[in-house]
Amino acid sequence: MKNLFWVIIIALLLAWVVGYFVYGVMFGGAIHILVLLVLVMVILRVVSDKRPRD
Repeated sequence: MKNLFWVIIIALLLAWVVGYFVYGVMFGGAIHILVLLVLVMVILRVVSDKRPRD
């Protein structure tokens, strides 16, 4: 399940990069919602990680 989470994060980030650099004119500022989703998912992942760190 952990790996699936990171795959989703990477897929969203790649979609943002492609959308921003290739279709940036068409989407305007709305494409940045993907970056916000990635940041929220990473923060949730870090906060919800209950294992002690070595």
